[in-house]
Amino acid sequence: MLADTEDRATPPAEPLRRRKSLSHRMKNEWDSLLWLFAAFAVFYFTNFASTLVFNELVNGTWLMLSAAILLVSMGCVAYAIVFLPGLQADNWRENAPGLIITATVTGIIGGIW
Repeated sequence: MLADTEDRATPPAEPLRRRKSLSHRMKNEWDSLLWLFAAFAVFYFTNFASTLVFNELVNGTWLMLSAAILLVSMGCVAYAIVFLPGLQADNWRENAPGLIITATVTGIIGGIW
């Protein structure tokens, strides 16, 4: 009888873990939204796009090469975030063995140029 009342007195751990996970996800979503607004504000108030397009000091060839390389890097990241979880594979190294290396190398090279 005592063991039965102890089992009822302690709440199950699973709903608490689920609630913490939900609150953690909500915090991350608000943080992401804040960063997105901050990036938009910097982009808008500094006239970044018009400076890249119309400034004579910007070399268009290197800019387009760097943008293409960074686009490959972002494509690798998007593939890892969107497509790989849909496969529900246990080992991502079997499905995309060179993904991390490709994203790292193109990110570094695109950032330098």
